[in-house]
Amino acid sequence: MKDDYVNITMKIRNQSVTGSQTKLVVKNGTSNTLLIDNGAFQEKEGQEFSDEDYSNVNAVFLTHAHIDHSGGLANMAKQIGVPVYATSSTNQLIIPMIKDMYNVMSMHGLEPSRDDLKAIDKLKGMLKDVKLYSKIGGHNYEATFIDNAHILGASMIYLRAVDDYRPVNILFSGDYREEHPFIRTHGINKFLKNNIVDVLVLESTYGNKEAHIPFSDSINNLEEILEEGLKKGSVLIGSFSVDRTPVLFYMLNQIQKTNPNIAIARVYLDGVLASISLDAYKQNESKFKCAWADIIPNNFEIIRGKEERKEVQSDPNPKIIIATSGQFHGGSAVSWVSKMLPDPSATIVQSGYVAHPVGKKLFEVENGAEFEYFGQTLKVNATRKVLSGASAHADRYGLAKLVERCYKENPKLRVILTHGEPEAKVALKDFLASRFLPYENIYIQSDKQHFEINKHTLASGKILVDD
Repeated sequence: MKDDYVNITMKIRNQSVTGSQTKLVVKNGTSNTLLIDNGAFQEKEGQEFSDEDYSNVNAVFLTHAHIDHSGGLANMAKQIGVPVYATSSTNQLIIPMIKDMYNVMSMHGLEPSRDDLKAIDKLKGMLKDVKLYSKIGGHNYEATFIDNAHILGASMIYLRAVDDYRPVNILFSGDYREEHPFIRTHGINKFLKNNIVDVLVLESTYGNKEAHIPFSDSINNLEEILEEGLKKGSVLIGSFSVDRTPVLFYMLNQIQKTNPNIAIARVYLDGVLASISLDAYKQNESKFKCAWADIIPNNFEIIRGKEERKEVQSDPNPKIIIATSGQFHGGSAVSWVSKMLPDPSATIVQSGYVAHPVGKKLFEVENGAEFEYFGQTLKVNATRKVLSGASAHADRYGLAKLVERCYKENPKLRVILTHGEPEAKVALKDFLASRFLPYENIYIQSDKQHFEINKHTLASGKILVDD
């Protein structure tokens, strides 16, 4: 009798914190090739237009809309027209995000082709809405989307590959956060209690970070930055369009309620994608722990176009500007940095993890030095600050809690670390092994390795093999 058990060949592309993609080939009689995410490398302009072959892909499952998880979808759509499954909130954001990505790339001299722009329209028809905790799939697999607090619409994906013996169950964390400041999440503990995880593919962005400060302390940190900065002049906060902007608004709203000095300052949002994503959040108010009025700050205006931006920039009164991109490598933030960096009365704030070299250097260069920025040589005179604790990623303790939930139901759990710098992965591996998980059950894939997952390799632990 033929031993027709299910086998999963899995290759993880991203060995850093951007460019997320996991390719799986699920074989059991028939073969299905699946992608979990298909992201762009934000630190490498042009990677989005790679010559990757997608011809054998049958379906894509998307954890969330951030461009490092979705930015390769339009490039894929030039080759194939397979379904891309995601929550409705995620699908609401994908097309605007990819258009914005191309706009940023054009600022770096990488103009999208006509085929690239046509592919965006094709991609619209490929997006399929999925309800949380409902099952979708093919002949030899099914996938369940589990809600995740990373951003609006974010999910973890539970993939069950089936055969006549026992299923193989893989949980993809996506970008993971335990709790969102104002978006409700539910069901994860109950789901994991009732569904065994054989392999957890876990992000490790902050695998080497001791602990995030409490969110309330982050609000206090922002209040201190604004209090000090507004005494001298205006404050520019670089923001990621999706989630970071509404979270910053929520923080400002809380500060304004108790601090009249900050409450009187005008607040401006400058960024097309940020405005679009803000509308998407507003449309999903039913998913929030609070009312929309508790999120939007007072004295708030949206800057619409270059002329309005020039008008606001010419206003000498201290103000708060939230501009995109949060990487400071494109978007309206470029105009604001060019204006404010030479100004000793200005303050520029980094509000999240910056992967792009331009944004990194902006906060590393010494005061008084010269900084080359989009063809300009700027004197660095502005105060630069980093906002702590507002991360949309769990620290290593939060990641360990997720691992422990899975381990509690399956002591033979295997954990694969991804989406992190090498030092973060190694630190998280050591941390998990020091707490409860056997060291040999934690895997870090190199570029010349892949995973073979089936009932035999799970039993032996030999799931990581050389190419």
